[in-house]
Amino acid sequence: RALGLDFLAVTEHNTTSHHRLLAQFRTADFLPIRGQEVTTYLGHGNVWGADRWIDFRCRRDVDLTHVISMAHAAGGLFSANHPKPQGPPWQFGTFAGIDCLEVWQGPWFLSNYVSLATWDELLRSGRRVVGVGGSDQHQPAASDTGAWNRLGQPTTWVYAPELSVRGILAGLQAGRVCVSNSPTGPCVDLEVETEEGRRVNMGGELALAPAEPVTVRARVWGAVGCSLRLLANGETHDRIPIMSEDTIVAWRLAPASGYVRAQVETPEPETFALTALSNPVWLRHQV
Repeated sequence: RALGLDFLAVTEHNTTSHHRLLAQFRTADFLPIRGQEVTTYLGHGNVWGADRWIDFRCRRDVDLTHVISMAHAAGGLFSANHPKPQGPPWQFGTFAGIDCLEVWQGPWFLSNYVSLATWDELLRSGRRVVGVGGSDQHQPAASDTGAWNRLGQPTTWVYAPELSVRGILAGLQAGRVCVSNSPTGPCVDLEVETEEGRRVNMGGELALAPAEPVTVRARVWGAVGCSLRLLANGETHDRIPIMSEDTIVAWRLAPASGYVRAQVETPEPETFALTALSNPVWLRHQV
């Protein structure tokens, strides 16, 4: 609450014993979300919103399929956690069935560029996986307030119809999500519009005629002095400095089928670090 978080997923490893305690912290402006970190033998996954314990005894890709199906049947979403060295890494041979990917875990310098590359590889293959962030903070205490690894770093922002578990999960599933390095931002939003005025936001899809141009707009808050990068199918289209507290940048593109997304970075490429990222807008050319 002191950090300004509207919701918090509590995902203890392989247990749901904490779920019965969460309701006492619910207020009109703060939502605790029940979760479980499913700690398998080949990688970790968060399950949010499930109404039951999810089995973690998973050693093969086929076992993972059953675990994800169990999570979905229990009303939850499944996110593959920290697919990077010392994450611990994701060692399954598949990401099939996951809803989200933890693109950003803890401070950016902890090898999160590997997770980002994994996400872009999935997106380029056509997999519509929602990128999320998580602090992965364990047992926070009062003495942790000045630590570099703290709650809400990074922060996942969700456009939701209401502050409820159902609302947050719906926003996540729809990809209406951005990630920033703290609860104070910066934030980035993305929309794509056709010449006829058809428009979609992050997570949405536009059907286009071949070579039909679109206008891509990114809006960034709280990132003066940083840089804004637009990517199309994983490749940089443009990178520009951010000069004001509330910036809207527009590009006209005639991209191939695939996706566009935006990210906010520290200004010097040689000290690259993300400060915010959007989820993609999907573009599909009709034949």
